[in-house]
Amino acid sequence: MSRKPIQVPANCELTLGMTCVDKAHRPHRLADARRRAIPEPCRRHPGRLPGRDGRCVHTAGTSSQIADGAAALMLMTRERAEVLGLSPLATIVDACLVGCDPVLMLEGPIPATRKLFDAQRMTISDLDVIEINEAFAAVVPAWERELKATMNRVNPNGGAIALGHPPGATGAMLLTKAVHELARTEGEHTRVTMCCGGGLGTGTLLRRG
Repeated sequence: MSRKPIQVPANCELTLGMTCVDKAHRPHRLADARRRAIPEPCRRHPGRLPGRDGRCVHTAGTSSQIADGAAALMLMTRERAEVLGLSPLATIVDACLVGCDPVLMLEGPIPATRKLFDAQRMTISDLDVIEINEAFAAVVPAWERELKATMNRVNPNGGAIALGHPPGATGAMLLTKAVHELARTEGEHTRVTMCCGGGLGTGTLLRRG
């Protein structure tokens, strides 16, 4: 199926007569905005789906939009980077893959975070930046409830609901966002986590430099 741009009324001089948009059209960046997007029953029971209590459902209003996008990472050993004269942006400290209830599959970031903390003897206060894949709005509030995080460090530049969810690019995008935010804020550690469907969750811990 061919994809063509949708013509909309222009508010500026453009050859194609289309409006320039350089900002996300769903700017749900802050914790309170995320909460407003979720029905009250789902805030009380994050992750519940029809069949559990019949009240909590995922809708277009509480889901990320599929967007075009791509991301790539360059991974190598520190020794190889030195040979090539490259300065690493970040170092992978640890990573994990966890399994959880496939019906409540959106809770994957919770056990993934705890597993990394246990392995590295860290707590939530040791993290300067946290990126969570916000494919659905319930993911972040459920994670927040369990981990008691300071939300101004979570998805500080917007999650997938605000920025879009390009298929196949999630991991590389989240890592890139986290590493550059560490550099901008001169933070030390970041953690990236996402649910993968089917009851899987991943977590990656990185250190700047």
